[in-house]
Amino acid sequence: MPNRSNPTPAAGGPRAGAAAVRSLRLAQQGLIDAEMRASRRALLEVFRHRLRAAPETLTAEDFLRLADRPVVLTAIVIAASARADGCVLYTVDPAGGTARIVRHRGVTDAFVEHAGSAASLCGIVLRTGGPVLVDDVAGHPVLAGLDTVTRAVHHYPLYADHGGLLGVLGLHHETPGRRPGQERLAEVAARALAHVTAVAGRDTTIDLVVSRTAGDLVTLTVRGTVDVLTAADLTALAERTIATLAPGQELVIDLSGIDLLAVAGARAVLAAIRHCTARGVRGHVLIDPGHDGARTLLALDAATPLVTALSGRLPSPTPVGEIGVV
Repeated sequence: MPNRSNPTPAAGGPRAGAAAVRSLRLAQQGLIDAEMRASRRALLEVFRHRLRAAPETLTAEDFLRLADRPVVLTAIVIAASARADGCVLYTVDPAGGTARIVRHRGVTDAFVEHAGSAASLCGIVLRTGGPVLVDDVAGHPVLAGLDTVTRAVHHYPLYADHGGLLGVLGLHHETPGRRPGQERLAEVAARALAHVTAVAGRDTTIDLVVSRTAGDLVTLTVRGTVDVLTAADLTALAERTIATLAPGQELVIDLSGIDLLAVAGARAVLAAIRHCTARGVRGHVLIDPGHDGARTLLALDAATPLVTALSGRLPSPTPVGEIGVV
């Protein structure tokens, strides 16, 4: 017989509810992570040929406008693979002055294991601050015995504009000597790494406000930085807002006051527009066509419904892929 003073907790109580919420959040984060990986792969495929043909692509405006840090790290290795038989990319912790391998390609396990030692070329770069160039490993006291493939190894420091060491780029060759363009590759790799490091250090706060005007128009106003750190907040509010709208209503995502729209943020905006379409809601993005964010949106989806101004109700329909005034 149940104890009336201490009733048995009902199935599906607070603990079960909290566990369900956690599971839902994990599932949502998994979807976001998978979409980010797919976006990065697609972006690298678009630029792969240019990266291999011209290392200056690493600092091209159209590339850096879309690339985040993981994309830039992989892009450096892609560019390097056209100029070396193997490469190792390290990033440096500015606080501890230590380096770790973040990408490598075409390098033997013996060299990867050696890279973590104080006697490695990367270790020498960290101590001296300058490049270490071994044109023929045959006479080198350590490198000569690591494998029978590598014949030349060159390590270049990657500095930020302010002089801080951001990373080290190691190039491996199967024949002695250097290759044309190595120094230029290291230079543009440093500039690309400095760019994404500076972007990561910016203020990443976001301000979101939903307002309703006369008729069926609802505006989601976004201010600040919309990137991988804040995109989830935008997604959550957009989903809650769209869930309250009936078919035929209109949602404007107002990006006219944003500071930065990174790829992750652009994907969140496009996902909200697709969600609108699926529910029969008319979705639009308000943004200055000259803003980098507008170019990012159109690069990811040329059919993004962009508008440049609000003047009462939205027209029906707004031509996709064009800039309009509403």
